[in-house]
Amino acid sequence: MTSKNDDNAIVALETYEPDVQVMNLKNKNVDAQLVFQGGVQIILLNTTCKSAKVNGNQLNLPIQLEQGENRSCKLNVTVRLT
Repeated sequence: MTSKNDDNAIVALETYEPDVQVMNLKNKNVDAQLVFQGGVQIILLNTTCKSAKVNGNQLNLPIQLEQGENRSCKLNVTVRLT
């Protein structure tokens, strides 16, 4: 058997609303990437982060900041735990 479905199984979900603030304190431009990982699946409900992308159980947030630049955004995600 490679898989099994139980239609009566309880699906555990948790919802998070992280506020992300990233600051570049260096004297040069920087490329960065934040990766949030959890559960079996991440569902992005809404966001003000233009570059946010979900790949299974990872939420990737690539960021390019110029010297001295600050950026903030909000995420609303549901994480499926089982």
